[in-house]
Amino acid sequence: MGIDWPPYSPDLNPCDSFLWGYIKVKVYAGNPQSIEDLKTAIQTVIESMETSTLQRVMQNFALRLRHIIAIDGRHIEHVIN
Repeated sequence: MGIDWPPYSPDLNPCDSFLWGYIKVKVYAGNPQSIEDLKTAIQTVIESMETSTLQRVMQNFALRLRHIIAIDGRHIEHVIN
């Protein structure tokens, strides 16, 4: 049994569904004024992420995958929103 992977499906990628948005909110809350400030802020946010947060993200990712399998690969926006 195989499921075709959609060409672009941010709901199947923890980086797209959580990480980039999380980093962006945290980084721009500090209002970086230069590229160096921006780089430092990104690094600080990533280094300060709690292991428990990342574990919850991966648990949610596994749940999304189970939903997709259960509905034969159809879109899941109505399930997760």
